[in-house]
Amino acid sequence: MNPRSMQWQILAAGAVEGNLSKEEMEQLMSICAESAEARHALGRLLAVDRLLPLAMESAEGSLAAREAVMRIEQDEQVSMEMAWKTAERARRWLWQRRLKRVGTAAAALAVIGLGAWWLAMWQVAPASVMRSEGMVWVGTPPSFTEPDLARGQRLQGANGLLELGFRNGARVVLEGPFDVELRDETEIYLRQGRISVRCPSSAYGFKVVTEQAEVVDLGTEFCVSLEEEGKMEVHVLEGAVEAKGFGHAKTTLLAGEAVRLSKAGVKRMEVDASAFVTDMPSRKDEPIRFIHWSFDEPQGAVVEDRGRGFIGGDSDTRLLMKQFGKKAEEPKRTAGVFGGGLSFAGDGGYAETEFPGIAGNQGRSIALWVRVPKDVGVYEGHGIVSWGTVSGPRAWQLSANTTTEGLKGRLRIGTYDGGCVIGTTDLRDGQWHHVAVVMYAGSRPNLSTNVLLYVDGKKETVSRRTLTEIQTNVLEAGHGVWMGRNIVYTDEAARKGAPKMFFRGDVDEVFIVDAALSQDQIVRMMRNNEPPG
Repeated sequence: MNPRSMQWQILAAGAVEGNLSKEEMEQLMSICAESAEARHALGRLLAVDRLLPLAMESAEGSLAAREAVMRIEQDEQVSMEMAWKTAERARRWLWQRRLKRVGTAAAALAVIGLGAWWLAMWQVAPASVMRSEGMVWVGTPPSFTEPDLARGQRLQGANGLLELGFRNGARVVLEGPFDVELRDETEIYLRQGRISVRCPSSAYGFKVVTEQAEVVDLGTEFCVSLEEEGKMEVHVLEGAVEAKGFGHAKTTLLAGEAVRLSKAGVKRMEVDASAFVTDMPSRKDEPIRFIHWSFDEPQGAVVEDRGRGFIGGDSDTRLLMKQFGKKAEEPKRTAGVFGGGLSFAGDGGYAETEFPGIAGNQGRSIALWVRVPKDVGVYEGHGIVSWGTVSGPRAWQLSANTTTEGLKGRLRIGTYDGGCVIGTTDLRDGQWHHVAVVMYAGSRPNLSTNVLLYVDGKKETVSRRTLTEIQTNVLEAGHGVWMGRNIVYTDEAARKGAPKMFFRGDVDEVFIVDAALSQDQIVRMMRNNEPPG
């Protein structure tokens, strides 16, 4: 607990006044037991109360007050217990004597104390860097060994995610590209980018300010985007905010409401929670389980799983070579990035395992090397790895996008119902690329923004995002994980005459992980073929 948070100040003031309830007293004691900073701050505050009677008795009240402040500033080792007892005696003494001379000296003490307090507050960092993921900085990045950020500090990111924690308890997630300036613990200035803000009651009134408007928290979670050309949007996910475009009247927005602010005015619009990242990737406390197909066997129709955790489970995790149609050929062994790889001709050869895949909205990652030919056809880019059921948001398929939906050749993760996230790097160059898709469970049922794409170890800027929900159904699929076959190309689709839909290209070192991997883990896998820890 920060000793300058609103909650701490309320509790500490109650302690000085002697009107804390039993529960509040226990809460304050618990905070002090955990935080040396809070303990010392409380000691100093109680010492002020202890020294106040001395200042009142002196004929030179203002001098005594100054001496009191000097002693307070030097009293770093004050015992909380002793200070507490002394303050209690002083408080009773003050009350009994009914001091009438309190005005002048108390005012002097207040002025000096407030001055010292203001100076101390100015020097305290308004916010700290909590976490980052895949950050590509513009200019000098902040220190992660000393994460406190100064007032007026400017942060610019070209890509990645950054979480800031403010002293009043507000949490901010920035998605690159962004350009912000920290005004103080209650205000952040947004020059460009996308920002999501979560404010507890202690951060009531937190502001996001831009050149053309300001958004004031009224106890809520909200998001703001500001594009380079000045288009600004405000989306409220919970609670309420007050948005005011400069030159326009204030607008109060409730949960589920959004507005676009411009010089022309304020225009209401539908809220789009899927457009903002509101949570940082979660980390799994339990041991990570993963499947690893390295394709290093020199030949044969079976690829062994060299992973950990799933082997010996409910299903066989070995990968079997298969062919769809009499003229199709099974996938062939080829030279990979690390040892052997697997080559798909796009004519009906694919691979399958009994393992059904990761279900529901559980966190997951897929990482692999892929080589996509320059002339890959419209039906040959999808289904590099897939599992789930073809209905609703119940599938999970990694592809090189070849549809007209989004940029072609880019890394794509889809759920069948039209929902997808598409990156920006064109994979159609005949070269090996390391790709990864990470999905982490967030606090919101809508998980569309909890999907991160990586190409060659770098977080991808998303060019298209239409996912609204992820609920992968592995129980009704009728098959396990496929590799090299589009999940929509079912036996029924084939009987109805649908064109063949099989991946053409090469893969190597395929990992399926039951947790959200960090960028560092992905980079180690890419560089060293190192399994996730």
